[in-house]
Amino acid sequence: MKQFNLEIATTSKCSMACTYCFEGEELKTNKFQREENIDKIIEKIELLLNNEKFNSEYPDGICINFWGGEPTLNSKWNIDFITRLKQLPIYSKLSFFIYSNGFDYSKLSQHIDQFNQEELLNNKLRIQISWDGIDNGRIDHSGNPTNERVMNNILKIIRNYRNLNISTKATIQPLELLRLEEIWGNYFKLFLKVEDLNEGGFQSLDPRARISFSPTLNYVDDFNDTDPEYLEAISKQFSIVLKIEQKFFERYNHHLFTWFSQEEKEARPKRLTNCTAGINILALDYNGSFTTCHGALYSDFNKEFEQFHDISLNQTKEVFTKRFFESRDQLKLNSDYVANSCISCSATTCYKCPIVNVEQIKEFSTRNYQVRDTRHCSIYKLFGKFDRLLLSLKQNKKDI
Repeated sequence: MKQFNLEIATTSKCSMACTYCFEGEELKTNKFQREENIDKIIEKIELLLNNEKFNSEYPDGICINFWGGEPTLNSKWNIDFITRLKQLPIYSKLSFFIYSNGFDYSKLSQHIDQFNQEELLNNKLRIQISWDGIDNGRIDHSGNPTNERVMNNILKIIRNYRNLNISTKATIQPLELLRLEEIWGNYFKLFLKVEDLNEGGFQSLDPRARISFSPTLNYVDDFNDTDPEYLEAISKQFSIVLKIEQKFFERYNHHLFTWFSQEEKEARPKRLTNCTAGINILALDYNGSFTTCHGALYSDFNKEFEQFHDISLNQTKEVFTKRFFESRDQLKLNSDYVANSCISCSATTCYKCPIVNVEQIKEFSTRNYQVRDTRHCSIYKLFGKFDRLLLSLKQNKKDI
């Protein structure tokens, strides 16, 4: 699917207080997307969808991503925005995505109820819920763990909205790789509960609820991943999970832990694909300025990212369109670059963020999109050995 992603920061408030959240102090600012911005946003969306070059690159239109904080906490603005778009011809070229912490079922259901069953079946709305699988730093504002509550809300949503495309996303700290078997087991329990709820199970052609353990390794830290004792310990965890993933794959024909590659040809793109932030993605802040992505909203270099794109809701149509294509095309020249060290790397999974790269170098430059932060490289390289082993076993149909 060739869609452009427009990320909209709807509120900086959050109903949870995760200890590792990279948004940090931003969550205390209580910012909200403003009602007067709705018409301006719609004007810019219409401008893009009526542009010949834009349509040639993104024939499937625009996916509007609601971000926060916890985006459902600004439900009135979100629903007003969706309602206005529904009245317009461009609605057929739009889809919607909500990344939620899953803490408040009623808030989520208010958003889902804006779409009829046919729209849900056709992926007009997708929801991804953040669930890490363990009681770690995901706590509410009273310091209570939220793992069980969010899991129950996931199950409740699946039970009540059979046609909804809902998935899960985890964040894992480097030290939590030492608990990988435990986390995998908790995700498997959720998977089985969801499989029971999915009509036809996961053998059906298009299961609506997609439970997978797809963790992003928290890269906003200075953890030393080169310690031999640490690497030996997580190597044992990778070995255990490889064995249970092999059995899982034999039964379900896909992986629960998505760091493992489905097949050989998938491994290389997973390692070499660069983030398209600022190119196929733009984020809108609370003041009407566009920046590279939602991550850049909270960066110390936020202003530099904004100035580079130089796009805002208050610009004329001509200026907006000109700068939209100029900035993304310039950025693409640098983001397409892949270093030789990455091409020959033994890793098969690699999550690298250009925003973090800029922050590490402490200088904004499009050239710095070519640099990859080397933190956690040892983890990814180590895992690559296990991924390649499992690929070989699958290909030769052997047990470990």
